[in-house]
Order: sequence, then C-alpha cells, then structure tokens
Amino acid sequence: MKSQLTFCLILLAIVACKRTAAVDEQPATANQQTSTVLAADSNNISTTDSITSKSQASGKTADEIAPVPAKPKICDPNFTKLASPKKNLYIIYVTDFKPEEFKCWVNLEEYGTKTCGGNPGVVFFVDNANIKTNTTPPNYIDDSTLKNTGIARYEYNGKYWEIKGASLWKRSGAGFGYYNTDNQLGG
Repeated sequence: MKSQLTFCLILLAIVACKRTAAVDEQPATANQQTSTVLAADSNNISTTDSITSKSQASGKTADEIAPVPAKPKICDPNFTKLASPKKNLYIIYVTDFKPEEFKCWVNLEEYGTKTCGGNPGVVFFVDNANIKTNTTPPNYIDDSTLKNTGIARYEYNGKYWEIKGASLWKRSGAGFGYYNTDNQLGG
C-alpha cells in the first residue's frame, strides 16, 4: 500500500512539473522590457537581426535584400546516332550529359526505348563523336574506348529493359557509375 501511495505522489509531482514547465516556456510577448533585454543580449541575436544590421550598413532595407536561390541543375542532353554496326545495335553520341543528375539517366532510358522502337536491341551511349567500331561482338567497340568515353549501355530484350552506367567498363569520374538498374522497374 505504501509503495502504491509513493508511486501516485511521484506521478502527481511529474504532472505538476510539466504544467509549470509548459507555462514557463511560453514566450513573453506582452512584456516589452523583457523583449528589449533579449534583443540587447549579443548571444541571442537572431538571423533576422543580423540581416537588418547588414541591410542598414549597406543602406538597403531588409525587403530589398533577398536570398539568392540555388541554381537548378539542368539536363537537356542531345543525341546523335553515330553508327549501327549490326541490326538492333546502336552507338549514340551524347552531349550536355551530366552524370550526377538523375534526370539525365532517365533521358537516356527514354531515348534508348525510343531508339529500339519496341524491338529487342542494344544502345551504347558515348560522350565522344570519334568512335571507331569494329566487328568483334558483343560490343563492336573497343573496350578501352568504352572505358574512356562510354556513358551507359541500354539493352531491351522485347519485354524488359536494362541500363548500366559506365562503371560497367570501370570508367572513373563523378557520377558515371551512379545509375544501374536491372529492369524496367528500376530494381
């Protein structure tokens, strides 16, 4: 019985403390003297205060100083068919490709799907227009050329598509191994 009474008293004390803390944490907006003291304290200067002081120093109002928005990454690649060394195998030259930008990879997928036209096929995307093809399957392009200029390999088997980033050829550089998928579901 004594332990139950102790438990109830502790629970009551906790509830009472929470109510007091909730009241103490509310901002004192009605007391003008308190807000003046807070603003005068150098440790409590807010970002708005520093913007106001910077704008006053430059002679501009706070409304005239606007934060500079981040520039969006734009991906608008251009595609040029370079060669088709065999039926349903295409080598495409790509310009304005940003490998670190996900939308660029989506554009490769869309262009690869359009190029195959619903038929099984393979599309190699490269970032150099001076590609020499050969007669050696499966790539019909020298492996060292793919290592230096290959962006991706898109393959469509008539039912599923697959795209592999240039890490397939061990190409180094920012973002070239970024995107690899196993099928049309992106998995």
